[in-house]
Amino acid sequence: VPKSKQSKSRTNKRFANYKATAATLVECPHCHELMQSHNVCKNCGYYNGKEVVKKEETKRIAGWGYLFDNGGSSFHIGRDAINAYFSAYDGSGEETTLVQRIKETFSYSNSEFLKYLYNGGNKLVSSYAMYVFEEAEKGDRVSIAILKKHIAEIARLVRASLSHFSTYNERIPIILGGGLTNQKLLLPYLTDELGNDIKKCNIQVLDVPPVNGALELAKALWRKRSQNE
Repeated sequence: VPKSKQSKSRTNKRFANYKATAATLVECPHCHELMQSHNVCKNCGYYNGKEVVKKEETKRIAGWGYLFDNGGSSFHIGRDAINAYFSAYDGSGEETTLVQRIKETFSYSNSEFLKYLYNGGNKLVSSYAMYVFEEAEKGDRVSIAILKKHIAEIARLVRASLSHFSTYNERIPIILGGGLTNQKLLLPYLTDELGNDIKKCNIQVLDVPPVNGALELAKALWRKRSQNE
């Protein structure tokens, strides 16, 4: 026990000498990016001339947002469904069971329907995608045409992804996630659209919501790590 209580001023004077110093940055001899001295380079994973942390390469294909993507999402499919309804109304398109199905979702004028759609935003428009799948299963021509158009876009993105693994000898895993993965027609249509390219990949469906999917993956990795210890 100290003889007397230490004053606050003395304590503050002592802590005044505790100063943060900037890390010493040097040029990595391997990739020439700046790195902290005596540490593994965060850019290339090299230390002392050896690769000690294997760096994984990431490629982004599409996913630029609904304004710039070419299709393949529930929003784009839902948008085309609503467009089919208005096309049937103004006479530029045919009235099929899909149009009748959309009519059943509201009981007001077209101008009010438009206002309702704009106020609901992307999420509301996306909800109409399920009508396209359901009516396509019944043989609706417009619904089938919409689906084939967007699944062709998904197939194009899959092929673009496969092009980055041209040197691999094994089949590349392709994980399908999102709200449309529970639709029966998705995989058969995609398989047909990919043709021979289906042999280059192993398509799997994430059968839980994407956020839960990340948690499931984390749990699986933790279990694997626990078994190895």
